[in-house]
Amino acid sequence: MKGYRKISLGSLDKRWGKLVRDCDGRCAYCGCTQNIAAHHIFPRSRSGTRYVLKAGIVLCPAHHVFSYEFSAHKTPEKFKRWIKKYLGAKEYRRLEKLSLGKTTRAQARKEFEILIA
Repeated sequence: MKGYRKISLGSLDKRWGKLVRDCDGRCAYCGCTQNIAAHHIFPRSRSGTRYVLKAGIVLCPAHHVFSYEFSAHKTPEKFKRWIKKYLGAKEYRRLEKLSLGKTTRAQARKEFEILIA
């Protein structure tokens, strides 16, 4: 895919993705159940929400990456407006604040490992 690079996922990232997909099993936008993916609402680089299950959402390929009409990656501003409505403003702000916190990657990993143990 031109313009995209393959993201290397560690075992915890894969586990997070599976747990997020298992929570609903369908695209939150359209309800599709084929080839669904877990999407981080806030960038994975933000350790505060990297492994928080509520900071993930299930999307089909179109609404995750491919659609120029609506997708998390192709239309990020449209996605942000939609996700705020989907989650509710209060929950969105709570997660955003958590994502911007001072949690280190090591702390985030440790907390997630405890959660899934």
